[in-house]
Amino acid sequence: MKASALMLVLGGCNIGLYAELPLNPDEADSGVIDTSVEEADADTDADTDTDIDIDTGLDSLDVTQITPPYGTTAGGSQVVIDGGPFDSSAVVYFGDEVAGISSISGSSITVITPEVTSESTRSVTVITDTHGGKLKNAFDYYQDGAGLAGAIGSIFIYDYVGNYWKGGGATEGFAELTFVVPTDFHYWEFYAPTMDSCQPYGGSYAYGGELLVYELGVSALTVTPSSGTPTSLTWDEKSLFFRADSIAGNQYTKNAFYDLTALSGGALSGMAVNDILRAGGDVTVSQPAIQGNNPPDISRNQSFRWSSGSADWILIYMLMYDTKQQNIEQGIICVVADDGMFDISSSEFSSWPTGRRVDILFTPVREYNTILPHNDSESRIAGMYQMYGAGFSR
Repeated sequence: MKASALMLVLGGCNIGLYAELPLNPDEADSGVIDTSVEEADADTDADTDTDIDIDTGLDSLDVTQITPPYGTTAGGSQVVIDGGPFDSSAVVYFGDEVAGISSISGSSITVITPEVTSESTRSVTVITDTHGGKLKNAFDYYQDGAGLAGAIGSIFIYDYVGNYWKGGGATEGFAELTFVVPTDFHYWEFYAPTMDSCQPYGGSYAYGGELLVYELGVSALTVTPSSGTPTSLTWDEKSLFFRADSIAGNQYTKNAFYDLTALSGGALSGMAVNDILRAGGDVTVSQPAIQGNNPPDISRNQSFRWSSGSADWILIYMLMYDTKQQNIEQGIICVVADDGMFDISSSEFSSWPTGRRVDILFTPVREYNTILPHNDSESRIAGMYQMYGAGFSR
């Protein structure tokens, strides 16, 4: 259970601006996610395991397999022990803690794991009246994560809305996820410190907490939507995320649930998670009317109105370009509740020249809190469907 420190600084947006408004400007520069990572190894294992000794006068028995070989420090996980010969006199120990027995046969015991005080790797020992056996370092205890985040990341795609674009522009996105030591974190905290607040685009805000990432010892994993094309994510040692830096439209199914395919090898070998994330979908944005036939007017104190109820929160970018529509001159990033309305304060902008291109990036976000089997933490991976519109300042 190797963990490393993950510290991210998010500024800007990871999108490319391929389409053009009717004024036929030059292709605009894209924003950039500035991600800096400070890595530190932190071995969270309690490397000493106090085992139960087996009486030398007992005959040997086999403990061949523990399924699953992981669980929460709070105990209560159901685990199957294969081997034998077992009988009704069997007592099962995880380290030196006694497990509860649910059922038993000659070759299999189903137990409920005991509670332990800290993350550790434990040997599993089975002792009957006549036999004894042990499988060393057979079970990993992970810090209990009930009510906390245990997996974070996002699956993201953007799509141009409105009938006023020239050149079309590709629909594409990215995906990233990682498993963290349980913590009370939501993905929107990479953008703003509080809900219903805005930050300057390209400003100094950075998430101030520290996230410890479990390095699972696998090079890739796969998430598969309920309908659509699977996406493979490759472990990136620098960012400490499993990443797919470019995904096509057929890899993102709006509002679909995605399953994590069983991991092959590594610390959580065999772990599969149904509905580990849910993709976001589009909504109707009535103000500003970015889904219409013409670019809408955008005001300094712009009101946003939309059909609410299908997202957990909303991410909004307002990006004003220079007179040549080549560079972003100023902008804001807002994280808001999905209650159907949000009003921008005029103080968010230093000035408001008229007739400028203003891109509106409106992103409904789903955060589906599936319980993860290794420690009862929540998957808080953001499904982000970005509706990319634009208008002109007035």
